[in-house]
Amino acid sequence: MKDKTILKKLAASGELPSFPAVVGKLQSLLAGSDPSIEMASELVIEDPGISARVVKLAGSSLFNPRGAPVDTLEQAVGRIGLTELQSIVSAIAIAGACEGIAENVFARRVWAHSLTTGIAAGLLVQFCGELPDLPPRSNPYYLAGMTHDLGALMLEGLLKDRYRVLRDRSATTGTPICEVETEELGFSHAEAGSVILASWELSDSIAAVARYHHSPEAAPEKFRTDVTLIHVAEWLAEHRGYGWGESGATLCDQGWEQLGISLESIDDLLHAFDQAAKDSEQFLNATFG
Repeated sequence: MKDKTILKKLAASGELPSFPAVVGKLQSLLAGSDPSIEMASELVIEDPGISARVVKLAGSSLFNPRGAPVDTLEQAVGRIGLTELQSIVSAIAIAGACEGIAENVFARRVWAHSLTTGIAAGLLVQFCGELPDLPPRSNPYYLAGMTHDLGALMLEGLLKDRYRVLRDRSATTGTPICEVETEELGFSHAEAGSVILASWELSDSIAAVARYHHSPEAAPEKFRTDVTLIHVAEWLAEHRGYGWGESGATLCDQGWEQLGISLESIDDLLHAFDQAAKDSEQFLNATFG
């Protein structure tokens, strides 16, 4: 009942965006046994807006340092590669679904944080003793990282000055933003994001990550490992300088242990994250404009 109430309140504040179906289709394709560039291109071309951005990104210096022409979507997908395609299409889809919903400065901070949380999640798996290796063509946790704070972006866009007042109150008092939101609105950005993601018909795991990423110990058992992974990934992004101002956000005591990450490997993890995050600003420019 509470989920329906949250959606009703959000919908009353403004129009909720829809989410492109191509993301789920591409995820299924890349998780299969033998996807091809041609097959992936045929899926992506179903969404003209995403197709155009993929071609633009493939022509950027991030993927095309020599400036070779990229004339077709299939050329773009070939240049980007299937390994990166799912993450890129997910990021473009989220950007397109939320385009113009929040003011640029705040939106950019949330995107940078979400992008680097997705990057951190993929890296964490490589250091985890409790998770299987990633599939060779995709990071299945990237979309969860990209969408975990979607609720904050939606609240900023729908409530505007009212939400900025709440963010300022959180920053001034040091009170966790979720507590301030719940006191004022009756729900937090984590809950709002979760019900929006569920309305987009994304996986139950992704919705659970959004809802519980500040309190993984409260997550249902079947989702707890995924939630903990994004919880730690978010903390890592925040504490390496990629935050949006979630005052009071803390790392749960059992996070590293639950993921099976040894303290001895943390320095290597931080180094790997810093190296991977160097490209995030260029990616952000090319993807989100």
